[in-house]
Amino acid sequence: MNDTVFTKVNYVLGSLVKCIELGGFGQPDIQRLFVWKHTNVRDLLLPRLMNGEVAV
Repeated sequence: MNDTVFTKVNYVLGSLVKCIELGGFGQPDIQRLFVWKHTNVRDLLLPRLMNGEVAV
């Protein structure tokens, strides 16, 4: 049985940000009140950027 919940996508970070700015992606209502601190976002993304897992 495959327990995968997410599908891997290969977005370029800049394109993803632009799509979000244009309203192409939405956030479920339940998550809108949850806001990460800037340091948490950095800690999540920086290792992936350094390993080349995220294209800028």
